[in-house]
Amino acid sequence: MKQKITFYALLFCLVLLVFQMVNSNKLLRAMEAQQSEVVQTLASTKKTKDSLQNRLDDELYFALKGNTGAAVYFPESDLGLLEQRLMDAVYEMNLKKDDNPLIPYAGMAGTFFFNKVKVLNHKWIIADFSDGTYWGEVLLGYHLQPDQQFSFTLIDHLLYPVSAESD
Repeated sequence: MKQKITFYALLFCLVLLVFQMVNSNKLLRAMEAQQSEVVQTLASTKKTKDSLQNRLDDELYFALKGNTGAAVYFPESDLGLLEQRLMDAVYEMNLKKDDNPLIPYAGMAGTFFFNKVKVLNHKWIIADFSDGTYWGEVLLGYHLQPDQQFSFTLIDHLLYPVSAESD
């Protein structure tokens, strides 16, 4: 009787051990799969971050703050403050009672106003304008005068055609 109890106890322990091994293997495989997913997610996140950084670097390439030539051209100036002053000067043209002097078109559905302005470098600005129906872009040259005011020169301009879909 004692042998049978010992035999069944050993058999029970053996079945329990096999069950634990199978269960542990399943758990290990699941953890490895999860770890693989985490590694793939991290790689994807790093790739996205690198892509965004490259895009930001490309965007900053044509920006006053990211331009080393501008830093040489304006050695004593805070480029961030200079850029903001420049943008403010262009937006102030929206306050003129007549047509905007930097936009070479007369407003057709109202007065043309600048919507967006981007300082490209130490010489040029690109700006988007619209009157609510018609829109276009201008390329402006600028110069900082000794009295710290800006003078603007129209370099090029375009007015987009109104499509039938916008009616």
